[in-house]
Amino acid sequence: MQDKLLSSLMHIVLEHAGAQNGHLLLLERERLVIAAGARTGEQGVEVTLPARQVAADDELALSIVQYVRRTREQVLLTDARASPLFAADPHLARGQVRSVLCVPIVRSGALVGVLYLENNWMSGAFTPQRTAVLELLLTQAAISLAVSSLYGDLARENRERKQVEQGLRESEERMRQLVESAGAVPWEADVAAGRLTYVGPQIAGLLGHGSDRFTGDPGFLAGITHAADREALALHLSASGGEARELEFRVRAEDGEELWVHSIRAAHKARGDSPLRRGFFFDATARKRTEASLRDKLDIIAAQQEAIRQLSTPIIEVWEGVVLMPLFGTIDSSQALRMQELLLDAIGRLRARFAIIDLTGVEVVDTGTAQHIIGLVRAVQLLGARGIVVGVRADVASSIISLGVELGRIATLATLREALLQCMQAAVQRRKAGQPSGG
Repeated sequence: MQDKLLSSLMHIVLEHAGAQNGHLLLLERERLVIAAGARTGEQGVEVTLPARQVAADDELALSIVQYVRRTREQVLLTDARASPLFAADPHLARGQVRSVLCVPIVRSGALVGVLYLENNWMSGAFTPQRTAVLELLLTQAAISLAVSSLYGDLARENRERKQVEQGLRESEERMRQLVESAGAVPWEADVAAGRLTYVGPQIAGLLGHGSDRFTGDPGFLAGITHAADREALALHLSASGGEARELEFRVRAEDGEELWVHSIRAAHKARGDSPLRRGFFFDATARKRTEASLRDKLDIIAAQQEAIRQLSTPIIEVWEGVVLMPLFGTIDSSQALRMQELLLDAIGRLRARFAIIDLTGVEVVDTGTAQHIIGLVRAVQLLGARGIVVGVRADVASSIISLGVELGRIATLATLREALLQCMQAAVQRRKAGQPSGG
């Protein structure tokens, strides 16, 4: 609409004013821009609508334009070559311009723009009569331009509004797709009323119950929630605390299956006088079942490890009052502690007086292993029993000597048979002395 108005205006102006070329400059954001340009040619008036900022090579005297803008006074040069005020302007200095008319366009006391006209054929081209008609024309043009600008602003605002609305619709659609792909069920709760005011339709895919069941019946969610989780759920939906929180609780689906729901509660909000809670429900059933399965497997593994430890450190009652502990491999601190606990427990439980520690299965003895064996024998002695070490091979004995480990008063025998014979002899002697062979 404005382009058509500008084109008509420039045609009328050049034809009535007797100008060869002209420019209509409008004020936009405190800067003058060329809204329209026109030139009289062989085919009549030719109008261009560049809508661009003023450039130094434009066919107009910028000094005159700026003067009119600043003073809001009309400038009429009957002979531009003889003007002392503007003769230095680069455009006029070329000597081709004869007559210049530059008129401010004012509406309601505010500058709207500037009309600049030239005639290169004759001096005094712009007569007072033509100027008066032109001023009247520009007064009407200022009103038309304002109306056109208003329509343009409204059209632009309408386009921008539609773009914003389209952007919002696209954003909502992306958010909806994101929520659905994430398996999330949005919810909103009125804390004061103690009820869910909104539950996303995705809840039907999660639990089988329609969203209207939750919003229509304030007690429906609590009714399908596991009794042990109801109190925590009520606190989760209440106004207590403003921070975001999470909760996992069990619910009964429509088909009767017990499912786990993970709820993420957003920070506290308000709608008018009603405090609100908003959040999302997620299906946590698969994860909870996986966790339970892992716990069961870990329990099985722990039991198996305990059984392996029992088998790797067996305590055998080989005779009344005599227990045997065969050792294997390399012994570290944790193994030594475990062996000590088992051996001392067996001595106390069986009231044993002898504990035979068989090193036949120990291939390598380092300083740590030797110290663990010494500690084991000393612990046995603290319970009043006698510790006997058997099965020390020649290479193991050499290692113990080279390490400089002092076995002290620890009894050692070559074989298990010798140790058993010694224990039996001691038992016989105790019987002869009238003492029990056990404890």
